[in-house]
Amino acid sequence: MCQQNVHQRFVLPGDVEAVAPVRDRVLAFLSDHGCLTAGEEFDLRLVLQEALVNAVVHGCRQNPSLTVVCDVVRDPSGISITVRDPGPGFDPRKLHDPTHGTGLVASAGRGIYIIRSLMDEVRFEAGGSEIRMRKNMACDCEKKPQAVAAPPS
Repeated sequence: MCQQNVHQRFVLPGDVEAVAPVRDRVLAFLSDHGCLTAGEEFDLRLVLQEALVNAVVHGCRQNPSLTVVCDVVRDPSGISITVRDPGPGFDPRKLHDPTHGTGLVASAGRGIYIIRSLMDEVRFEAGGSEIRMRKNMACDCEKKPQAVAAPPS
């Protein structure tokens, strides 16, 4: 349960093949330290996938000798996730809205749009090479139907 803050750091090489196993380890950690509904697990799975792939592809340029760090904190009122890569970063204000105009055909920005849509707070730090995300969710297992563990991918 989550009566106090729990923290776990996950490190992965800059290789897209490393994303799914780390994403699943993060979800298992979160499930172990505070109940997730099936909907919350789905949202977090998608957010983690997008953030980690962006860090590997854009920050590490898919170079497995570089690393991505994912820090996860579960506290009684929610989940905080920070994904950090060694890249030069980017200016998130320059991303086009993927639901309008030129954003409809832009090659980038959809993942960030999804993350912003599913998380309660999203901030970019360190010149855009770090994304900090927060999902507010109470830890009350008695009142929440448990998520069913996904089969290994």
